[in-house]
Amino acid sequence: MALVCFTMLYMKQRIICVIAGLDPTGCSGISADIRAISATGNIVSPVITAIANQGFDSAGKTHLVKPAVFAESLQYAFSTSTKPSSIKIGMLGSGNLVDTLCDSLESFSIGVPIVLDPVFHSTSCMELLDRNGIAILVKRLFPLTTLVTANWEEASILSGVEVSSEESAKCAGESISKSTNAVLIKGGHSSGEPRDFLFFGKCMYEFSSKRIAGRFRGTGCALASLIASNLAEGLSLPDSVSKAKSVLTSALKKSHPPYILYT
Repeated sequence: MALVCFTMLYMKQRIICVIAGLDPTGCSGISADIRAISATGNIVSPVITAIANQGFDSAGKTHLVKPAVFAESLQYAFSTSTKPSSIKIGMLGSGNLVDTLCDSLESFSIGVPIVLDPVFHSTSCMELLDRNGIAILVKRLFPLTTLVTANWEEASILSGVEVSSEESAKCAGESISKSTNAVLIKGGHSSGEPRDFLFFGKCMYEFSSKRIAGRFRGTGCALASLIASNLAEGLSLPDSVSKAKSVLTSALKKSHPPYILYT
């Protein structure tokens, strides 16, 4: 009976493949992804792209995984026995790794929701993807992606619109939405209460939340991972975003900066 119950529990869990960099502090990157997705009761299939050595207020060096090693990891992550129910993508590090990922996604024809958090710079100001990598990201990965999540800085780079207000954020969102399925412009960098704007189809959805005081790290990673987990469970895109924001806000209220904890 115990074995049957365990099997039924396992069958209810979804596998979320997380493709991201490793932050040795444990605040952001794949560590934040694992904590967020594990809190939903789902399983993480991790694929490392790089080690981004940094501290809370200092930047070290980024060491990228070799494309051949990355491709091999993706092969195992995307295999029939471990096929994910959704994919969350964070730091990719280089144009070569972006190309490698796109080749794998096209080759395996995964056909599951993909959430891309286009990480260009870390909080400690490390460059995590160069201009060439960004161009390849937009050209090859955006068309394969279910949702792109972008803060104001990332939205500015992706759209060419200088985002400094909610109105300019909306303009950037409309521009980016033309090259991908949907985009969520996050309002964490605004001066007031954060409001996020989801551009999906012909609609714009608005999500408001209270700003939680504290210098938290990995909030963008966590939000994208929670959305990917919700999509894997069959929620609609707007509902996935709404639930993810609610869970993250609740976690932040109970956490002590810089870490996000789920209890």
